[in-house]
Amino acid sequence: MYDELDAWGRRVQESIEETGAGLVVEAQAGGGVNFFGALFAEITAKSKAEASSRTKIREVLEPQLTDLLDKINLIAEGIQAKTQKEVLVFVDDTDKPLQELATRLFKDHLAPLLEPNMHVIYTVPVWMCFSDEFPEIRSPDASVLPNVKLYERNAADTIDPNGLETMKEFISARMDPALIDDDAAELAIVKSGGVYRETARIFQLSIDRALEDHRTQVVMSDVESALNELTRDFRGLITDLDPDQIKALRAIGENRAYRGGERIGRFLNNLLVSEYGADEDENWPDLNPLLRDVLT
Repeated sequence: MYDELDAWGRRVQESIEETGAGLVVEAQAGGGVNFFGALFAEITAKSKAEASSRTKIREVLEPQLTDLLDKINLIAEGIQAKTQKEVLVFVDDTDKPLQELATRLFKDHLAPLLEPNMHVIYTVPVWMCFSDEFPEIRSPDASVLPNVKLYERNAADTIDPNGLETMKEFISARMDPALIDDDAAELAIVKSGGVYRETARIFQLSIDRALEDHRTQVVMSDVESALNELTRDFRGLITDLDPDQIKALRAIGENRAYRGGERIGRFLNNLLVSEYGADEDENWPDLNPLLRDVLT
């Protein structure tokens, strides 16, 4: 089965090369899945870099998708038969495209995404979960994963030790905790709002500041500088919002409750608002801590 996938990939590579797209895939030990992964990595890189290559690659790939799906389904059936376990595939980063591309992917081309004969989890932009354009994504099978809760809904001044420890573990898995002052690390975590992506961004910017000053430890001034830069970004994000949207954001900050549908989805997607899990009832929203600093 893997040989068939390998053969499909090599046919596609040859067809793309014939268009003049200049696709180069280095030989992979063992072929099969290794070659297949290298092929699509090269296709992705080429498509991002060159618009002309992107068009040529699409013209080659689109007629081949049905054949590819058939081969993927055969592999899934083989795995299930051999292991006696159902197959689950997690597709990450499909929440990253901008609105136009995300709409094409999950609305115009949803059917092929649902064809694999296995369980598949896709990450999607959070605003889709609040839009009537995507009923399949709003279905009971869809799930919005809340961020790490750093405080209770009605006690924002009290840090949740469990949430704080979770974020510290996230950081410790990526860097030596001794490389950052403890108080600076806690400030960075609190201002991240419990959002993993924002936490990583704050720490990276803080590390950059320390390196610029030729220091081996991140200190409070580094984190404060990083936070100031990100706060300026949030000021820019709300510049184009109308008065009603600003009012809606202020209401979320005051009530930590939803007051709208698709509009809230846009706020979540831009990280103006973050969502947290509740012990009971539904999840609840709050302003990004850096936006709260801007609006108050």
